[in-house]
Amino acid sequence: MAIAIRQARDDELEALIPILLLAEQSERALRRGLANLVDAVYCMDDSEHLVGAATMKWRSDPCEIMELGIACDFQRQGLGKEFVAWLIKEARQRGKRQILVGTSNSSIANIAFYQKCGFRMDHVRQD
Repeated sequence: MAIAIRQARDDELEALIPILLLAEQSERALRRGLANLVDAVYCMDDSEHLVGAATMKWRSDPCEIMELGIACDFQRQGLGKEFVAWLIKEARQRGKRQILVGTSNSSIANIAFYQKCGFRMDHVRQD
């Protein structure tokens, strides 16, 4: 399966919402973030299927992965790690030295995933 990652076009954003909702429980919060916080939206696809989506906040230092989701049918195939590796490479090309990712401390699987991608826990924020 040949996978491609690229910046999503504005007319593709609606199709990405269901995948991004795998990373953000509130559609209202997701849409608010897309309108006000996110600098770029990326999609991962093969020639036939939308596989994943991610949003990035590049203007902050460190930059931040806001949401990252892989479609349920494509999970557990290493595609999430591939997406994160691609985002890290993109960050380096942009001159970024650090990437932040936030997730709920009750999401043990998410914490483990990001640790497997090379991230380390820095701190826990209340609420």
